[in-house]
Amino acid sequence: MEKKFLLLLALLPLCATLTYGQMDNQAILGKWEVTAYSEQGIQVDKKAPAVPQAIQVWRHIRQERARFWYGYDENWDPKKPRQYDRWEERDSTLEVTRLAQAISMPYYAIFFPDGTLSLYNKSSENNQILFPESRRYQFNPTTNSLFIFPAMAFTDFPEWRAQILSLTQDKMTLFLPESGEIVQLTRTNTSIP
Repeated sequence: MEKKFLLLLALLPLCATLTYGQMDNQAILGKWEVTAYSEQGIQVDKKAPAVPQAIQVWRHIRQERARFWYGYDENWDPKKPRQYDRWEERDSTLEVTRLAQAISMPYYAIFFPDGTLSLYNKSSENNQILFPESRRYQFNPTTNSLFIFPAMAFTDFPEWRAQILSLTQDKMTLFLPESGEIVQLTRTNTSIP
């Protein structure tokens, strides 16, 4: 009798953890809209005006783009090539436009009960679904962490190990330690997708 009682006492924390985990797993299910994230190292707010944020991101990545796309590094050669100014003006215009579109375009994440995670952009102009991705996720209620990985074995999609910093009925804040990124999501009550 005493052994059964001790065994029951030993199993109670495990049962409590399983119950707690099931309740928490329910808390992340559904459709979420990403409202803030890091765009190439700069934190952006998808609900704020996109163009000033896009300019800030471009200024942050300007030297890296010049090295990669034009082959110029002002740290190595302070004298700019003659045509560099025109290239930089053209690059800034195109890249700021692209970044502003990316920042302003709604981005959604849907957590399904079977461990599937659907990610996609949705065009504001015509409600077209763009850049859909399917991933898998595992939620660990003990550590409040999410492991997000490709849905198929041999793909180029990166794995994300996200720490849930806060989770309420309407908001979730994630930390992605690999990139040092904070991602904020807001639950949507709209239909899927």
